[in-house]
Amino acid sequence: MSQVTRNNGRSSDRRRGRDRVTRAAMALLVVMVLLAPGVGGPVVRGANQTAGGQTGTISGTDGVLLRAEPAFDAAVVTSLSPGTVVTLRIDQVDTRLDPDGTTRWWPVSAAGEDGWVAGYYLDTDVSDPALGSDPGASGQAGDQQAIPGDTPTEPANSIDDADALPAGTTARVIDPDGVNLRSAPSTTAEVLDTLAPDTVVDLRTDEEDTVIDGDLRWWPVRVYGQDGWIAGSYLGTGDGTTSSSSDAPGQTQGPAAPTSPFRAGQYVGTTADEGQNIRAAAAPDGERVGFVDPGEVVQVMDGPAAGGNSVAGWYLITDGDVTGYVDGDLLVAAGQPAAPAPEQGRPTPERQAALFDRGDLVQPADGDGINIRETSSTDSAVVDTLDAGTRLQVVGDAAYDDAGSVWYPVASGDVTGFAAGDFLVQASSEPPIPSAPEPTPVPAPPTVGVATGAFIMPVLGYTFTQGYGCSPYAFEPWDGGIGCHFHNGIDLAANSYTPILASDGGTVRYAGWCDCGLGYYVEIDHGNGFATVYGHMAEMPYVATGQLVNQGEVIGPIGSTGLSTGPHTHFMLKVNGSTVDPLGYVS
Repeated sequence: MSQVTRNNGRSSDRRRGRDRVTRAAMALLVVMVLLAPGVGGPVVRGANQTAGGQTGTISGTDGVLLRAEPAFDAAVVTSLSPGTVVTLRIDQVDTRLDPDGTTRWWPVSAAGEDGWVAGYYLDTDVSDPALGSDPGASGQAGDQQAIPGDTPTEPANSIDDADALPAGTTARVIDPDGVNLRSAPSTTAEVLDTLAPDTVVDLRTDEEDTVIDGDLRWWPVRVYGQDGWIAGSYLGTGDGTTSSSSDAPGQTQGPAAPTSPFRAGQYVGTTADEGQNIRAAAAPDGERVGFVDPGEVVQVMDGPAAGGNSVAGWYLITDGDVTGYVDGDLLVAAGQPAAPAPEQGRPTPERQAALFDRGDLVQPADGDGINIRETSSTDSAVVDTLDAGTRLQVVGDAAYDDAGSVWYPVASGDVTGFAAGDFLVQASSEPPIPSAPEPTPVPAPPTVGVATGAFIMPVLGYTFTQGYGCSPYAFEPWDGGIGCHFHNGIDLAANSYTPILASDGGTVRYAGWCDCGLGYYVEIDHGNGFATVYGHMAEMPYVATGQLVNQGEVIGPIGSTGLSTGPHTHFMLKVNGSTVDPLGYVS
């Protein structure tokens, strides 16, 4: 296979560039010796720095990082897109030369923030007698925004340093911001995926040659079963060792050398004819907690983790009910299972007729009082036991348990929860007994579908399991701009089929299945730029697209469909299309 290198024809250009910089630097030194009493540190002042308010424009294809200090390892203030106009602060602070001796840092203001950008990515007419008229003459292509991108400074261990690599070799992503997997060898090609740092890829050099495009050498790769292209300066050598081992019943394992053939969120099956054990720990002697049957499809949550003699490593997987570790040596990529047909889903039992509506006053049906529970199930915890004659107000729509029995969300004083409909009757017209609290005044029913402007938690009796923001779980999407796996909502766990309530009134924007990991979900438009999303419902939502809903109305049941480790709802709140932390808005 023919190999092409990226350095042909560039050495003479580099020598001419160094000569120009050297001559300019010598000229400046002479001026400084003649006019200045002393020589300072590595600071270069522009010729027009006495005049403030001059501007420059961000160049390049992927933008640039605005840093807090003139250094590549300084904190990132924000990212600037190509074409962004910045104000030069050279009337306040000097330009600076990086310790690498080539990069020139410019002090700028942009988007209301002060910071520094490498001159290589800055177009401006401001000149510097030491470096010529090009502000990037001392710039180095090393701080272009990579969130992720395609053209960082080429590290010493980049695979571009290799003249040839054999087919079947693996490489890994070495840039801390990750990299784009593109459909073609070009920075303008479609982005197929975003790969996190240390992701291992297979080189397809036995199928296609590397391609030179400008200063970039593009490598054909395969990752997670998908073919694409990555700029070689983002890739370092990886471990291409492969072998075989297993955790199938009665089989032994080979030497350990974990690689990463599967990604978080990917669907996989087992290659073992008799199926594969799911274990509580990443080891062949871990407690057996479940089993992957032949032909069954499960979802990867995290991994690989070293354990025993597994070559591919152990992966944390879930089948929707059981979460545990399986030996990656026995896994194979599988397609995402289709949404279950209605007749294949959980059968809906015949439901009792609802006798009470929101706002009705009720009381226990007999003299023994009534239990108020966290959720609409006799298996849930008892919040309180209310005496006979206690008046309660129905505060939401009726809910149903697995047997079809009706429950009502009720409130009495400070007590809130669910009461079984079989044990409730309409409240008598007689005054309540003295020990009972006064009933809460019944508010006028709101107009259907109109938002109140205040949000409530969508689940009663929930357990808070994950917050908004950076997450330790690899199955959450990677955000290169922040540098972490990001969770764009909050997780509220409860028993399966616990009612999910509309956080506020509005119009149902969508109700159904999504292959995005949410499974069955509902999105509600509340107007004024606000929208909420409720994911992982157990079955088809109880509402339909276009339907008007009130705050507190039951819209579906808690479940674990999609990318989920157990029964919960993934609750998102959007403002003008961008997610925000719901805890800052709910009351």
